[in-house]
This record gives sequence, C-alpha cells and structure tokens, in this order.
Amino acid sequence: QHHFDGVARDNIQHLLDHTSGLLDYYRFIEEMTDTAFEFLQVRIITSSGIKGYNKHIYEPEQYEGVDNDWVLQTLIEQGAPPNAPGSIYEYINSNYVLLSMIVEKASGETFENFVKKNIFDPIEMNSSFVSRTKPSGDSNIASSYRVKFDKYDYFWATPETTGDSNVYTTVEDM
Repeated sequence: QHHFDGVARDNIQHLLDHTSGLLDYYRFIEEMTDTAFEFLQVRIITSSGIKGYNKHIYEPEQYEGVDNDWVLQTLIEQGAPPNAPGSIYEYINSNYVLLSMIVEKASGETFENFVKKNIFDPIEMNSSFVSRTKPSGDSNIASSYRVKFDKYDYFWATPETTGDSNVYTTVEDM
C-alpha cells in the first residue's frame, strides 16, 4: 500500500472504481431540506422498446449549502461506510467530490484552476471551465428547462460541488 499525502492509494482507487462503500450525498439532501423530491417519468427508446424510470427533480433551494465541505462533513457524520471498500460496486457522486478535494490538497490549487491549467489549457479547450456556482452572462451555456404547471420553466439546480458536476464545455472543444 502506497501513501499519497496521507491518503492510501488503495482508497483512491476505490473512489475511482466506485467501490468505496460510501453513501451518495444526494441521499442526505432530502433529509437536510426536509422536503420530498418530485419525480419525473423519463422514457428512453431503445432497440428493445421503450423503457421508463423515475428521475429525481431537485428544487434549487434543496442545494443551498451543499458544497464540497458539506459533503465531507456529512460523510464523516455517517460514521463507518455501510459497505467495506472493495465489496460492492455502486456509482457514487460522493467519490468524485472527495477526489476533487484530494486534487486540491495535493496540488495546492482550487480544482477549477487545476483542471484549467492541466487539462483544458494544454489541449486548447478554451471555452471549457469548472464553476461551483451558476455561470452568469454567458450566452453559450445551455439552459435547463422543465414543464411545471403546463409551462416551460427555466431550471437551474445543481450543488456547488466539484468533481461530480459543474464542468462546462462546448461542441467545439470536444
């Protein structure tokens, strides 16, 4: 087992492989806000027919205060993970938040600056960026909409986390 700034490489590998055993922080947002999630019935057309599933619809106020530090503190308060690392595969957004925090600690930079300097700039992805908050005044950013009360409603609901969300790019950059 090798150590990287006090963090075992095996643990980092579990975060990358989604075998950390941790809980996804989205499970705690409903408890924090004491509100129920709306569900959107999503239908996907596949070669074998139409498949449906329910997708959480979050309101912007449900994300208030949800940032990397909140995710870390919430996970710490949960105590030992419900599953031993390496025992189960489950996609967990918390893993990517923790990985972005490791990048910040190891590099001494914000995740946003690290990604720009080490990923976007070298390959000339000049319109791509990471932002913890809603970017303002940029007409190149696609807006999310949903139907609410039989009208299209502008919709922005994302936590102020890095690693699992808040990366913006363009077709040209890809």
